[in-house]
Amino acid sequence: LAGDSAGGNLAIVSAIYLVNNPYLYSIDPPAAIVLLSPFLSGMLNTKSVIDNASYDSLDPTWLHRCMDAYIGDSNLLPSCSMVSPVFEHQLSGLPKVWACAGGYEILLDDIKNFIGKLIQNNVKAELVIEDTNFHDYAVGKATSRDGAYERSIKYIGKFLYD
Repeated sequence: LAGDSAGGNLAIVSAIYLVNNPYLYSIDPPAAIVLLSPFLSGMLNTKSVIDNASYDSLDPTWLHRCMDAYIGDSNLLPSCSMVSPVFEHQLSGLPKVWACAGGYEILLDDIKNFIGKLIQNNVKAELVIEDTNFHDYAVGKATSRDGAYERSIKYIGKFLYD
């Protein structure tokens, strides 16, 4: 299962739900999860949001509007783990997770925090941070610097086949 940005959010939230509710569906959880610059918290209140806002392609104001539209009239809060998986406490049992982030992206702190939580919950997890890159650098060569896109393809392949 894989996703980038908001798709990364949907991928990890779906996997968490499947693992934590096995009796609801006769679907096996994914064997692995790949998250490319995943959007993991609707709070948008970390240091990297402030520090990297002037560098990254993502605009925090626009993301707040997106979060409001995503939540809609659902009664969910941006801090709900079904919206912001960085706040999920039950992470054990997830399959291995590989994630990447750009060093200049506003989501960096949330991504680092989430991968740290996975590791604390005994989930095999790897995070690659490309210091000179921005949000979603791994999605295409045009959005990456210094060969980071090409490296991400190699990293993902190695992770999935190990």
